Amino acid sequence: APPTNADATLNPADHYGGGTPTGNASVLLVGVHAVPVSTTTTRAIGDPIYIITATNVLTTTDATGANPLFGHADEPKSSTANEVIRVRIAN
Repeated sequence: APPTNADATLNPADHYGGGTPTGNASVLLVGVHAVPVSTTTTRAIGDPIYIITATNVLTTTDATGANPLFGHADEPKSSTANEVIRVRIAN
């Protein structure tokens, strides 16, 4: 049973048994994930993939350090924009 307060109401501050606090997310870091990469730049296996934090869009450029590393390509990416490729999330 989920944790409750003394009056038997659910305690939203306690995330016992799963769930995450508001504003956070659970992310599976094991394996690879099929995700779209927005740019038309080609990538080879192992090349870095970055995330534009303002839009949550994946890209092939770090924008001189402004875009944090998201992961690495697990398969080649062609010059097709928004191509879905497998990416291993960096941890």
